[in-house]
Amino acid sequence: MSRSELDRLQASVDAALGVRVEVLGLGQPWRGLGSKVKWLREWLDASVRDDELVLFLDAYDVLLLAPAARIVADFGALAAASGAQILMGGERNCAPDPGLAVLYDDISDPAVRAAAARTGFRYLNSGTYVGRARDVRAMAAEVAADITAHHAAFGADPLALDDQRWFTRYYLRHRNDGVAARASATGGPRVALDHSGVLFHTLHGVDLAQLSVLAGVSADSAEDDDDELDAAAKARRANAATTSYSYGAAAAGAAAAGAGAAAGAGAARAAGAAGAAAGGGGTLWSKVVRDTPSVIHGNGQ
Repeated sequence: MSRSELDRLQASVDAALGVRVEVLGLGQPWRGLGSKVKWLREWLDASVRDDELVLFLDAYDVLLLAPAARIVADFGALAAASGAQILMGGERNCAPDPGLAVLYDDISDPAVRAAAARTGFRYLNSGTYVGRARDVRAMAAEVAADITAHHAAFGADPLALDDQRWFTRYYLRHRNDGVAARASATGGPRVALDHSGVLFHTLHGVDLAQLSVLAGVSADSAEDDDDELDAAAKARRANAATTSYSYGAAAAGAAAAGAGAAAGAGAARAAGAAGAAAGGGGTLWSKVVRDTPSVIHGNGQ
């Protein structure tokens, strides 16, 4: 990895997973955000088993704050609750097509609806997502086919586009926000958004004063809204105050790889119930999600 912009991501991956990030497209010509889809598909087809867990991250503005074991556990819990095979980050803006916001208004699960209302992370963000390789591969293939049929077919460059528009189209066809019985429109893997922000916390539209660094502070002083915290959040806060998730020595147990693009796409792969322990440094507490998020995504901040 030769780009200085990736150093912070690699440092956080070293702490959480103990592996090198595989960077997709580094040094290759950049033609647009569609390159993320192309390079992801090539990487998945070349080197990733179907049952491996793929964590895809935009690279230059993303940090991992949690050990691999928590990332895997968070994904498992959120996927089980939503009935989805792929979990994607949420954000506060319906971009790049604000008019599609009306299509997000039918979240039927009360808990999911409450989480979206509390955090504002209502809309899809394509810079962070996680799922088994077979499901991510199927999603990427359908996104690519959609681009071919409805973008490139008219002479446009299939890579010169906003990938978030096309992942949004996929999500709206395959979403499963807390309703396990909802059928996927075309049989592809179902997708849910992390409206809670506990796994994927985006910063676009978020006042940075809502974030604080936990480093050598007591659990009681880290956050005032104790009554609003669940037991798991309180435990993570206390752990962060004394041991930290961010920068430290990662334990063995993660079979992982990563991916990124010269303009900012990245990924990491962790197989099974990987374990990591971090010490030193510190981590972030977010008043938005009332927790320590696993992955922080600058998303313009």
